[in-house]
Amino acid sequence: MYSEFDSGNQSSSNLSFVAGLFTGAVIGAGVGLLFAPRAGSEMRGRLVDSASAMGRKMSETIDAVADAGRDAYQQARDVAATAGDELKSAAGDVSSGVNKGAAAIRNAAAAARGRRQDFTPHT
Repeated sequence: MYSEFDSGNQSSSNLSFVAGLFTGAVIGAGVGLLFAPRAGSEMRGRLVDSASAMGRKMSETIDAVADAGRDAYQQARDVAATAGDELKSAAGDVSSGVNKGAAAIRNAAAAARGRRQDFTPHT
């Protein structure tokens, strides 16, 4: 249970790191383009191209994170279904055992009553 909780925090930390990395890259690219010795129109074109490329990369990253989230959800759902089935089976086994035990006790009690009647003195 602890490792599941820990891996959830690690996933969140990894996502934060990736988001920070992309944000830093966008800011760095923008600052680099602004201070580069280029003509205004050329600089604006490069800035637009850079922003567009970063947008595509962010979209791909978000899609990958969403896919990973869907996969994790499906795995958790499968584990829960399997655990439910196993619990239901175990409950059936316990119920069956209790019923068999109760029947054995009833049979033993009936047999004991029958033997007791055989040993009662008749006057």
